[in-house]
Formats: sequence, structure tokens, C-alpha cells
Amino acid sequence: MRKSNYDKSPSTTVDGALWKGWESVLDKLKDVCNVPEELARKVVVIECYHGVYPEELAEHLATLHPSLMIHSDQCFKGVEDIEKMTRPYLTDDRLFGRRAPFYYADFLDADKVKECREKIKVATGLVIVYGHAAAEVVPEADVLVYVDMARWEIQQRFRQGKIDG
Repeated sequence: MRKSNYDKSPSTTVDGALWKGWESVLDKLKDVCNVPEELARKVVVIECYHGVYPEELAEHLATLHPSLMIHSDQCFKGVEDIEKMTRPYLTDDRLFGRRAPFYYADFLDADKVKECREKIKVATGLVIVYGHAAAEVVPEADVLVYVDMARWEIQQRFRQGKIDG
């Protein structure tokens, strides 16, 4: 009988630091979000993996007292436009679909992104842009943060109907 090579506890080595839990994350963010007097503003981009609750994140980020906070969702194309883009790649076959050639940035509305960037350009103080594709909206941030969660937690949120695809 063949021995399984399935790794029940996969891991990835990461150079740098990780923080767990809102208290430790916010403590670290307070340090890096401080806007020195010589800077007119500091732009912090918080890129989020699918499944992160944006409302919960916004509530915690508000404690940092940003002068401007933008949720990247407002930069996406409308539902009708996205459905029109993706319709040719949809199929009723549950097993064999079609691969779509899109990048995340393809779902962003160029005019909406431009409008957000203009708001950021004239803002002073702490500016926070958070959500999916936030790093696409603001590719040259002063600070980039990645918010992730365990796959198991994401699966639980899907099963409970708290998030969707």
C-alpha cells in the first residue's frame, strides 16, 4: 500500500513580521500610520484577501482617525458591466468551465479609480485605502498592509452564507 504524501499542516516561511488579532494589528498600524510634520500626508493601502469583512475592518481602521478613508469597492465597475465582461466565459457545466483572461484590474472602473486618486492627491493627514484591489487603486502607497485569514475561516464564512464568490 502506498503511503500518502498529503501534508495536513502545510506552512510557508515568511521573511518579516506578522501580527495576529485586532489589538496587536492596530498597535502596529498606529506606529506606521503616524504622519510626521514634514509630510503633508501618508497613504496607507490595506489589501484584503477574499473573506475579510470590510465593515469590521473599517470600524477598526476608523480608530486611527484618518482624514480620508476609501473602500476600494467604490472603484469597481457596475454589476451590468461585469456581467457583460464575464458572460462569454460562463457555462452551465458544473465540472468543466472556461478560463477567463481577466486580471483583477480589469474589473476596476478607470474613471472611478482616477477620481479616488485625485481625492488622495489633495488630502492631508492620514489616508487609508482598503479592500480588494486597493493596491491596484493606489500602487505607490507609503505603507502597504496585507490582511489575510485562514482558509478554514473563509470556508466557514462561505458555509454560513456570510460571504459569497
